[in-house]
Amino acid sequence: MKARPGFTLAETLVALVLVGIIGTALTRLMVNQSGFFNKQGALSDARDVARAATNIVMSDLRMVNPAGGIVALGPDSITVRVPYRMGLVCGHPAGRTTISWLPADSIVLAEAVPAGYAWQAANGTYNYVEAAVTQTSGSSARCSDAATSITTLSGGAMTDVAPQVSGAPVATPVFLFQRITYRFANSTMYPGTKGLYRQLGSGTPEELAAPFDASSRFRFYVLDADTAQNDVPSPVTDLRGLELQLVAMNRMKSAGTAETTPLSTAVFFRNRLD
Repeated sequence: MKARPGFTLAETLVALVLVGIIGTALTRLMVNQSGFFNKQGALSDARDVARAATNIVMSDLRMVNPAGGIVALGPDSITVRVPYRMGLVCGHPAGRTTISWLPADSIVLAEAVPAGYAWQAANGTYNYVEAAVTQTSGSSARCSDAATSITTLSGGAMTDVAPQVSGAPVATPVFLFQRITYRFANSTMYPGTKGLYRQLGSGTPEELAAPFDASSRFRFYVLDADTAQNDVPSPVTDLRGLELQLVAMNRMKSAGTAETTPLSTAVFFRNRLD
């Protein structure tokens, strides 16, 4: 009987072993690549969390004046007076002050929660007055007369402000401010982690970004120091800026990958004398 071509048992076993080895190697490669991509995606997501927080906070804090603009400081919470509308004093009709305002972002004006006003003294410092501010239409003649000669720019506005900005001569820089609190607290979006909240005045806190590790905090730059410190400066007028020490976590834990990424961002105050 003629033998039919084929593989011997030994050849078949060798082939199966080789296929198994190659298959195992390919499986490990795919698992490693999948883990690598998951890790990179998680790190990228964590970085997005940190960047989202810093972009919002920096726009508020840069304009804070350390001499009067700081209300409360702590590692987990800061409350500051943030200018949102700036102008020049034109005059003081009865019980009011006419102010020529610089152009301002309409969204900022619509969302602002007025807390008071501040005006610049002759020595460059600002006098802060917390009060319920009301604004009505002002007289253009009061700003454009020969004695005042203040021009309201295109896109700006002119209003009468009450209560009166007492003690502020004509052409004195003045601004309206709002109280803003930033706070690290338990996240409602990602339970078991920290969230960064922003609160306007006494309104409802808004969770801006999450999740963060519990080690996230505020640190403080003080006068004549090159590095931030953990201790709250005393006196508070020595404060020259803040450091946001953020340890952001990724939002992809359901995919089985939990990563954190640290980010430290310094915010130095612009509106200061030194």
